[in-house]
Amino acid sequence: MAKKSMVLRGLTALLTFVFSLSIVTGVTLEGYKSTIDTNLGTQSEKFVSESTDADPLYNKFTPSAEVLNEDGTGNSHALIQKAMNLNRQQAAEGAVLLKNENNALPLASGSKVTLLGIRSHVPLVGSSFGVKAWGGFINLEQALSQNKTDFANTITTSVNTNRQTGETTVGRTVSSWSGDEFEFEGAGYEINPTMVSIYEKLNETYNHANNESPAEVYDPGEPSLAEIAAVDSNYESSFAQYGDTAWKPDSSGFFVTTVVISRPSAESKDYLPGGIAEGLGADEPLALTTNERDIIETAKKASDKVIVLVNSATAVEIGDLKNDPDIDAILWIGFPGCYGMVGIADTISSAAAPAPPAVCPTSTPPTICPLPLCRTWVRCTTPTPQTSLPVPAVC
Repeated sequence: MAKKSMVLRGLTALLTFVFSLSIVTGVTLEGYKSTIDTNLGTQSEKFVSESTDADPLYNKFTPSAEVLNEDGTGNSHALIQKAMNLNRQQAAEGAVLLKNENNALPLASGSKVTLLGIRSHVPLVGSSFGVKAWGGFINLEQALSQNKTDFANTITTSVNTNRQTGETTVGRTVSSWSGDEFEFEGAGYEINPTMVSIYEKLNETYNHANNESPAEVYDPGEPSLAEIAAVDSNYESSFAQYGDTAWKPDSSGFFVTTVVISRPSAESKDYLPGGIAEGLGADEPLALTTNERDIIETAKKASDKVIVLVNSATAVEIGDLKNDPDIDAILWIGFPGCYGMVGIADTISSAAAPAPPAVCPTSTPPTICPLPLCRTWVRCTTPTPQTSLPVPAVC
């Protein structure tokens, strides 16, 4: 009897061990099933669906007629156009006006604009991990000055990281674009071509992408004024002239300079306190660096009208810009997506209005403010502090 009891105890212990081991193994394999499938060529799961007359699985959703051909098949051109229109609307309605002094916004039609900051040329439109912007896109320069896409030559780029070596590379999200190009109604401004060319050259070194992530030790990668001058020592003259033609002020009598400040964001990554590269003149990754401040100072010297675009999904430390009387407007644009820069151009040009500030500024003469719900620009005729915006016009 004693010998039988010992055998049962031994079997119980063995079975308990095997059971526990199978649970641990099963959980581990389930967690790494994608990696295992990739290396072994296996398939851990498969989606199986069945459409019957009684349960027509694939007929439950019918696309709108505007994205279908006459025979009921999908029209890819119409579908992309609809996506462009939606993204344009989202970006325009999602932009937030943080400051607007001296009637800086909206800009007059036909204004001549200098774009400063390397992110004006390589804006962040998505994240390298999470919500990534894929394929052809419309950049800020195109949205402000052009009326047709150039997807064949303007494809989003992303930072890719080799998890084994830690090496990062920048590459296109798609290898090429051979599809249609699309017309759109741009803002109709003229962009200073000198700074566009300079930032194009500098990005060969900085290698910025349109989809990026934060880093434990972050460097915004804003070129210094010395680096700009090394590419073109006469760059400052472009602020006052446009080739052989005088760089004229806009119809309000102002030169216009727009500075873009950016910070990337991503899933599973964040900025760390004090996590900024040494020698940049900032203590925190979300604070402005010396080079960023220098480019803002350059804009103030070059222009009577300075607009700052905050191209970030993260709160950047711009309190001093808010209090700077030489900064006329600050517009938060987030990550606008592949086609959203056209919506940002709409906001700047008064074709659309950004979200209103909490209080309509009190000023004389009245400041131009966006009117809630109307999505248009109006003048605050009777500004009331600490209350919602007045409604001086009927939509």
